[in-house]
Amino acid sequence: MVQGCRSSGLLDQSAIVYTGRVKVMSFRATSIAGPCIVKLFDGIDNTGLEIARISIGQNIPGAPPTIIDETMEFDLHGVICNTGLYYEETSGDAAAFVEFV
Repeated sequence: MVQGCRSSGLLDQSAIVYTGRVKVMSFRATSIAGPCIVKLFDGIDNTGLEIARISIGQNIPGAPPTIIDETMEFDLHGVICNTGLYYEETSGDAAAFVEFV
């Protein structure tokens, strides 16, 4: 039987995704106009335990430089976060989504 999940919806800046105990199923992100690094934390800010990090996107040098946006997804296998779930855009711009129960 397939278990249903909740979604964070579009995350395009650092934000609290959920407060309280949560089970994280997956995390996906797409870089926007260049490289980016995004992270998930067990907590309500970026001082909690980091549970996932995605680094994506490329700037290929040349004349003119080429920007390649990428999408990556992590299956987090139901990681339990006890305090909450916090999303952080560490560098660059991204469009991210987190699925959780």
